Amino acid sequence: MFVKVFRQMYDGTLTARGPWQALVVFQQLLILADREGVVDMTPEAIARTTTIPVEVVNIGLEALAKDDPDSRRANDDGRRIRLLDDHRNWGWQIVNFSYYQDLISAEQRRTYHRHYQQERRSNRKGKPVDIVDKPVPLTMSTQEEVEAEEEVKKPPVRKKTPHGEWFAKFWETWPAGVHKVGKKPCAEKWKRENLDDIAKQIVDRVAFMARTVQWTRDGGQFAPMPITWLNQRRWEDGLPTDVAEETYL
Repeated sequence: MFVKVFRQMYDGTLTARGPWQALVVFQQLLILADREGVVDMTPEAIARTTTIPVEVVNIGLEALAKDDPDSRRANDDGRRIRLLDDHRNWGWQIVNFSYYQDLISAEQRRTYHRHYQQERRSNRKGKPVDIVDKPVPLTMSTQEEVEAEEEVKKPPVRKKTPHGEWFAKFWETWPAGVHKVGKKPCAEKWKRENLDDIAKQIVDRVAFMARTVQWTRDGGQFAPMPITWLNQRRWEDGLPTDVAEETYL
């Protein structure tokens, strides 16, 4: 898998305090992770795949799982990774993986528009242009060209959703069952932590889990309580590894 590594990785506490094994292992985890940022592998498997000695892998994993109060991102107490399950000591979720994926997407858009503007300026002057990794040209109308120029000049604007709409959607999507209780504390937590900013990710995960046997069998007795699920930020977990056609009702 191709992963873009940002320069800021070398400017933070990961390199300032070490150990160096943490930086090396973190780079490899970014490459090995799936689309959800999950690395469901043992340290030995990581070592075999990357040819990094397992002793180095273990030191790096231990450091990455520790709290870091000086981290740029305050959630999960600054930890870079956390275990997928409490009952085993291997398999990790990369914390903030979706955040870094968003950075990559934004950088790709900026790169395209930068190349596009460079080519337009050159064509206006009647001179050839040499662009490295030049993107495939797109057929654009005059209006689209203007919009592309404006996109370069200003950052993207996130569409606002009226307060309360996303929480209502979350509660509506949560499957009915014996554990669907505690709407008020859920609403308070949603507002307190401003979960509207990542609401689509949360609601999409609930919609997925609501179709699984895990959450719906026996009247939903095995589904978690909504407040517990929110407190544990379970939407950041990887998808169930046993998802298959028969998983759905």
